[in-house]
Amino acid sequence: MSWNTSKIILVPIYLSVIPLLFLPKKTLAFFTKNTYITNNVISSGYWESFDFSTPVEAANSIRTLWLSGKFNTLYDNLAEDLAGIYTKEEFMKSLQDTHIKEFEIEGNAIYRNNTQAYVVTKIKYLDNKTQEYKTIFNYEQGSWKLLGTVLAD
Repeated sequence: MSWNTSKIILVPIYLSVIPLLFLPKKTLAFFTKNTYITNNVISSGYWESFDFSTPVEAANSIRTLWLSGKFNTLYDNLAEDLAGIYTKEEFMKSLQDTHIKEFEIEGNAIYRNNTQAYVVTKIKYLDNKTQEYKTIFNYEQGSWKLLGTVLAD
């Protein structure tokens, strides 16, 4: 093969591989769309990183999911008791018009025991009113799952 023929073949291959080096690197990822498992191989349309390893990290992940409107993924991270109340469609529909502008995590997690904790979250609405809630988490299946919220004292 001559050098000109090699360039015709190698340059397009090289140019198609280079953009892969600039893709963002994400850790602690789980698949969120079109997941297929075949012969121990997992493929997906895309993946995103959400951390539910501690109550504070779980609260931050919920903030990200909520503000980006990814209620489908949020539903997948509900505690069993809360997920048992709603179907995924009911849950997603109930959250679409909540008028929440921002979340702020206040301080550290308060542990009730080794399987339940809460984080105080200040929620700011579109009308600029704020309200503090205790966002409660259950430790289930190796991660902190959203159980619910109550008004903070």
